[in-house]
Amino acid sequence: MCETSSWNWAYIDSIMTCGTWSFDVNYMGTDGFNVWLMSNELVASDYYNPREGYFIQISMYTSSIQLMRDLNRQQIVLGKFTPLGGLDGWWSISVTRSSNGEFEVYVNNVLVIQAQDTTFDDSSWFAFETYNTHSIDNILFVESSVEVDSEALPDVLTVVATDSLYVVPGDYLQCQLSWLNIDPGTAENVQVYLIFSEYLEFVSSSIPVTIDGDSFVFEIGSIQGFSIEDIEITFFMANLLAPSGTEFWMNATLSYTDTWAIYTFEAKDSQMVTVVTEIPENDVHKSSWWKKEFSYVLNGKSATYDRAYLESLVTMISYSSELFTDVTSLESALSILLVDTISGHLGKAMGEVYGVWLNLANDALTADTEIDLTDLTTAGTVGEALIECEAILLDPSSSDDDLKNVEKICSEINAEKY
Repeated sequence: MCETSSWNWAYIDSIMTCGTWSFDVNYMGTDGFNVWLMSNELVASDYYNPREGYFIQISMYTSSIQLMRDLNRQQIVLGKFTPLGGLDGWWSISVTRSSNGEFEVYVNNVLVIQAQDTTFDDSSWFAFETYNTHSIDNILFVESSVEVDSEALPDVLTVVATDSLYVVPGDYLQCQLSWLNIDPGTAENVQVYLIFSEYLEFVSSSIPVTIDGDSFVFEIGSIQGFSIEDIEITFFMANLLAPSGTEFWMNATLSYTDTWAIYTFEAKDSQMVTVVTEIPENDVHKSSWWKKEFSYVLNGKSATYDRAYLESLVTMISYSSELFTDVTSLESALSILLVDTISGHLGKAMGEVYGVWLNLANDALTADTEIDLTDLTTAGTVGEALIECEAILLDPSSSDDDLKNVEKICSEINAEKY
């Protein structure tokens, strides 16, 4: 080994281009550390600077361990691994390269980088350059691929549906949000930001959550080295208008701080969950039938459905409808069905629209149920008809004829004349 100013450096003849290089590095958080697996040029400066080949770089400036290529004085990153808790400490690194240029980089026996590059198929030297506070030990290179006892690195942050990849409106969905610290250092001030599809309603989580704009924020605190932790989250699939085949998503971002900076990871593969449509199981009822049903329950009389079930239908509708968002009790729902509480054609139209919503929530119709009411509407499904009718009722400029048409469309659907 030779020393020039603050740098330690060394090189040895090596023509190896395929096989396994392994070494242990003690990084102490200042400047860089380069280990040249393959080098074809030594540039004379204050020391013999390796060039033209492949090297592992550890640097506080990128906060990462990188597989690099140097060609014509241009260096590019072939693969990058950023430890959660910073770079300081001992790292056991193994690199394999096959005859077709496939690299695998293992850190502490975990596969963290995979890349392929065939720019160089020759080498003259193995070398390293290191600041004098760092150490390198146990250097070994073998001209054959040595199988490293490891498992592929799990995503640093994952979002996974734990019970089903398919839901129907009214289902509760259990999800697990997991994170992994793959180095010995502790990550501090850890936060997870979660956003999710409009089709989902947040119900609960295993740790407290706050809302920041569109994000649900989980304050994790510290993540110990080499630990895996998770949050259990319950969502409600509430939107009755989600057509079959709709995919909704959950995206998560994790941030943390260490001595040097704030770091961010995004979930690599946020799980997609698909909405499916069940075959309608119940009978379609007219709005007048629903009016009696709600009235009987509120007056303590015998009814087909109990209070709790009707309340669940009202809740589903409030999540799904733009028009009836504030209708959240049986009493307010009945006031909509009692059309005389709103004067004129508007009251009758609202009563019929709400009747369609009740049939949809009651699994008597689906958003995909096809309709053929071409003399009244261009809508081809129940879901499309509801969107069209609500838009008319929400428009203060709608005429009486418009309101009459809405009433007719929805009364036909509620009477199964579609």
